[in-house]
Formats: sequence, structure tokens, C-alpha cells
Amino acid sequence: THFPLSLRIPAWAGTATASGDGVRGRHAKLGERLVIDREWHSGDSVELRFGVEPRLVPWPSRAAGTAGVFAGPLCLALSSADANVDELDRVRVDAAGRPIRDAAGRVMAEDATGTRQAALAPLERDWLSPDVKDPHRLRILFRPTSR
Repeated sequence: THFPLSLRIPAWAGTATASGDGVRGRHAKLGERLVIDREWHSGDSVELRFGVEPRLVPWPSRAAGTAGVFAGPLCLALSSADANVDELDRVRVDAAGRPIRDAAGRVMAEDATGTRQAALAPLERDWLSPDVKDPHRLRILFRPTSR
């Protein structure tokens, strides 16, 4: 059966690449649709890979000077199980305003002096299993810094 398969690239994906049966390295960017128009057979498959670069989402507004940090569709957070969420309230950014990652590829929260740091992790890591007796606090808003 011949038909076009149209795949929407989500807003959080910088790029997308499709591969699979009869599809080799097709690329699309944010705001585009990846269209694969071909003859399809039973058992054909397509694998879609998204670029997942960390990004800042200003909240509650740009004027507030705070932002959430996201990796793809996942909100990153700092847990009180890992560090003091009251002191580590900044995320270092590059000249373009993108979060800078450490050598292991993690976005790091830091204190006002930049001397103490802790890695951010997906919010659901702590969200789904809270300790009712001593719940973890989560920081999800950070102040971008380019120091």
C-alpha cells in the first residue's frame, strides 16, 4: 500500500532523524513535518530519533529572571536528597543562553559563588516516590548565569 507517513516534530526537539525499512537518515527541523511517501509493506518500521539538547524555559516571565530547565520533554530538577535546594539556585549558560553541561553531559545547579554544584535530574525521579515522613523538596526554577 502506498501512502505518505507524516510525522510532526515536537517543539522540544531541535532536530529529528528517521531511519528504518526503506528510510535512510531523513532529517527534519522544529516546525517541519517529516514526510515519508512510499510503498509500505507488512512489518515495515520507522525509527524516529529526536535531538534532546537542554534548554531554558522562562517562568513565570522573562522579566522574573528565572527559568525551568528541560531536556527534551523532561523537566530537570534539583532534589533536596542531593543538595541544598535553597543555596544552589543558578544554572550556568553560554553566550546564546543555553545551559552548559559538565564533562558527563549533565546540567549543573550552582550557588551564587559557583563553588558548590550538583547535577540536575528528571523531575520524575523524586516525584513518583515521595517519602511521606520526610519528603524531598525540589527546585525547578533557576537563575541563568554566564559568569
